[in-house]
Amino acid sequence: MDKAIVLEAGQLLSGVQLEPEASEMFTAALTRERYRDGEAIFRQGDGADAMYLVAEGKVAIVATRQGEQVGDGGRVVLAQLQMGSHFGELALVDGGTRSADAVAQGEVELLRLDAKQFDTLIDRFPRLALCFLRLTSKRLRRANTQVAAKVAAAPEEVSEGEVAERFPYP
Repeated sequence: MDKAIVLEAGQLLSGVQLEPEASEMFTAALTRERYRDGEAIFRQGDGADAMYLVAEGKVAIVATRQGEQVGDGGRVVLAQLQMGSHFGELALVDGGTRSADAVAQGEVELLRLDAKQFDTLIDRFPRLALCFLRLTSKRLRRANTQVAAKVAAAPEEVSEGEVAERFPYP
C-alpha cells in the first residue's frame, strides 16, 4: 500500500496547514513492518520506541482491567483499527509506557515511525504537533463520552465520587 494513501485515509496530517516538506519528510521516515495473526506489536507496560499506522489488515488495542489477570478474562478491547488508523503515539508524546497491547488480527502491514524520527519531525515542524494534539483530543473526548455512558448505564456499580477517585486529573 502506498504510504501517502495510508496517510490520507487516516487523516493524520489533515486539518493543519503543513509545509509540503513536513509531509514529505514524515512519509519518507515511515518504514514497513509485517505481523502475523495474533502477534503482539507491543505490550502494555513496554517502553515506547515508535508509533504506527495501519497500511493493511486490522489491529486490536487491548488492555488488562486493573487488578485482573489475563487468564481471568480481565481483557477489554479498546479499539479495532484498520487502514489509515494510527496508534502508539501517546507514549511517544508523554514519555510513558504503553497503556495497552497492540495485537495483529490476521495478516497486518504497518508503517512505523521511530521515536527519534518523531522527535526530529516535531522539533523541525512544530505545527506537526498540532495534528497529534487534535487527534489525541478527539480520542479523549470519545473516552469521556464512553465513561459517562458506562456510569449512566449502571449507576449502582459506581459510588458517588468513585469515577473521580479512579480517574483523577493529573
